[in-house]
Amino acid sequence: VRTDVLCSDPVLTISKTDNKTTAEPDETLNYVITVRNTGTADATNVVVTDNIPSDVDFLSADNGGVRSGNTVTWTFDLTAGSTKTLGMSVRVDDDADDGDTIRNTACVSGGPCNDDNTEIEVEDDDDEDEAKDIAAQLRGKAFEAKKAADNIAKGKDAVAIAKSLILWEVKPLDSETDL
Repeated sequence: VRTDVLCSDPVLTISKTDNKTTAEPDETLNYVITVRNTGTADATNVVVTDNIPSDVDFLSADNGGVRSGNTVTWTFDLTAGSTKTLGMSVRVDDDADDGDTIRNTACVSGGPCNDDNTEIEVEDDDDEDEAKDIAAQLRGKAFEAKKAADNIAKGKDAVAIAKSLILWEVKPLDSETDL
C-alpha cells in the first residue's frame, strides 16, 4: 500500500523594478516590488527587506513599509495564489558620479532576493561651455582682423597695425573629440 502525503507550503517569489536603465542626479526612482505566493498554503508574517543603496536619498515607502537606518521593512500575510505590490521612492543624489550603478536589492523571508540596476548619467555641460567660450574668442579675433584690414585699406601703417593685433596660437586638432 502506497500513501502519498501532500504538503502544502507557501512558495514566495519576488521581483523588483524601477522601469529605468539610467537616471540623472536629482531624479526620483519609484521602485515597484512584487511578492507572489505561488504555493498552496497561506504565508503569514511575510517579511520583505529592501536595503537603500548609496547614491540615493530615501523619500517614502508605501503599504506599511518602515525605514530603519538604510533598510525598509514590510511585514504582511499573503494568501495562497495571491500577489502583494510594494513601493519605495528614492532620489538620486545631486553629487552622484557619472557611470555609477545604483543597485537596489529586495529580499523576501524564506525566499529569494531580486535586484534592480540603474546607471547614473550626468549630463556634461563642460564641453558645451568650452565651445561657447571658443566661439566668443573667435568672434573677437574676427572683429580685430576686420578692423585691421579696414585700417590698412584706409592707408594706415600696416606694420603698426599688425603689431597691435593680439597673436593667437591655433593648435591642430588631434581627433574628432577635439572638435
